[in-house]
Amino acid sequence: VQAKLAETQREAKEKATAATVEARRLDEEKSAVEGQVADLQKTLERSREEAKREHEEAADKAKRAAEAEMALRVSILKGEVSAAKEAAEEAKQAEAHAVGLVVEARQALEEEAAKTSALTAELESSQEETARVAAELEAKVVEKEAAAQQLESWRQESLEEQRSLKGLRQEVEAA
Repeated sequence: VQAKLAETQREAKEKATAATVEARRLDEEKSAVEGQVADLQKTLERSREEAKREHEEAADKAKRAAEAEMALRVSILKGEVSAAKEAAEEAKQAEAHAVGLVVEARQALEEEAAKTSALTAELESSQEETARVAAELEAKVVEKEAAAQQLESWRQESLEEQRSLKGLRQEVEAA
């Protein structure tokens, strides 16, 4: 009985050790995935800030083009034809430049949107992986608890058998 109990306890310890090693491995995987998620979130935030900054620069240049156009109108009203011609040319150039900047800003925003979509998909994938690892870890914990309960049950049975054997020994000695 004691040999059986010792074998059972040894097997239970091996299972508990294996479950503990697996739980540690899964915890390390979970930590690695969480680190990747944090990196992706930082990259996404930097991309958004860069797109916002580029959009603000394009808006500022468009504002300057509008101011140049307003200056042109003032010149025309004052009758300064030569200054008006220069201002008109500057306004055209500024407008063309502003249009170019707006196109570039739109392209940059579209590229950032594509990057953002890709990063979002990668983030969602990482979150799914984190959830999967967490579920595996939870299953290992449940399995470990079940093994611990089985070990306790076997220990109780062993104690009962030892008491029974002790009682039988006492009866034999008394007889």
